[in-house]
Amino acid sequence: MSLEAGHSATSLINVASVGDPPKVRVVPSNPDGSLLIMKLEGTQTVGLRMPRDGPPYLSQETIDVIRQWIADGAMP
Repeated sequence: MSLEAGHSATSLINVASVGDPPKVRVVPSNPDGSLLIMKLEGTQTVGLRMPRDGPPYLSQETIDVIRQWIADGAMP
């Protein structure tokens, strides 16, 4: 999955997860239904919590910003 500028939206928004196909990576306006939030908060049922190679966990403040972006429609 590419998260480079100009490619991240097409890799995330309304894209089914490869590891957990029933789930969608980012569901616009639905942070609780978005696998990205589940993986950031550690509530996913498949795979590991994110970020894998970053700090152990993102701050709740950072997760809240991502959650709000999704709630606001996940505009690229």
